[in-house]
Amino acid sequence: MSRVGNARFLIPTLLFAGIPLVFIAAIVVFQLMKNVPDARRARVNTVLSFETIRAANAIDAAVQDAERGQRGFLISGQEVYLDPYTKAKERMPQLMVELQQATVASADQLPRLLQLQADITTKMNELASTITAMRQQGYEAAKAIVNTDAGRLSMEAISADLQSIRDAASARLNARLRRAAATEERITLTFVVGSIIAALALLTGAFLLGLAYRRAAISEQVLQATRQRARGGRRVGSTKPPACLEQVFSFDARPRRT
Repeated sequence: MSRVGNARFLIPTLLFAGIPLVFIAAIVVFQLMKNVPDARRARVNTVLSFETIRAANAIDAAVQDAERGQRGFLISGQEVYLDPYTKAKERMPQLMVELQQATVASADQLPRLLQLQADITTKMNELASTITAMRQQGYEAAKAIVNTDAGRLSMEAISADLQSIRDAASARLNARLRRAAATEERITLTFVVGSIIAALALLTGAFLLGLAYRRAAISEQVLQATRQRARGGRRVGSTKPPACLEQVFSFDARPRRT
């Protein structure tokens, strides 16, 4: 077989052997271009969901602290009991900012935030009015404001608002976790199938490569044998002629004297 024929057989063999590397490289590129950015976005959104739940819990605790401080002041009449109320009132604006930042990527949370802001404003105004009435007019005036149930109703509304915000954040988080699990399954399946295809291609390439080398070895042996026969023929053509031929070649053609 000629070298051209070996080359024609060897090139497809090398291509088969290179398929696994090309397939693995394609998987890596796909991961970098598609799944890695998706994973980063999912990670950011997951963090925001947890931040939303944390901020909602912090606001809930702050409102309860404010109400507890107001209640303690109304019962005891001592200003020291207002410390939880004062701290909660100072923290509330920052807590609301943190909740707004955590829900910036969730447009459906905006109406809930607006309602929460209105209910918190109503509650904090009710607390402030009872404290002012207690200081200026005494317990009975403050009790009259409490008996209007404005504070209780606003507190229930705040609890409902915060619970709806937490539920929405939890639903988003669960949906992201399900999508992440599905993506992980697809990635695993892609790698398994890709590994099987790559292994089969690698085995096929190795088999064809072995055949190519075997055919090349046979071709080389045939070529060497042909060369040896050619050299043997040249040696036979250059062999010294027999003695009788030498005598003919040395015959003297000059005429003899009689």
